[in-house]
Amino acid sequence: MLSENEIEICPKCGSTSSRRPSTTMPGDGLISLPNNAGEFSECEDCGYIGIFITIDKSEIEEVRKEIKKSKKKK
Repeated sequence: MLSENEIEICPKCGSTSSRRPSTTMPGDGLISLPNNAGEFSECEDCGYIGIFITIDKSEIEEVRKEIKKSKKKK
């Protein structure tokens, strides 16, 4: 559980908009998720599914800059 000063952020795009991923996909039936699937989130902005980074709310802009910088290097 997060403290009131913490927030989860997508490691791919820096978004804080997330939801728990569905275990079913329309037309595909059930998909197999690992045992720790409860720790996974799905980014509502870029579609990333995985473990989000937990940071202090005061660090959000700095972390987003680092994510953008690392995307430019690829």
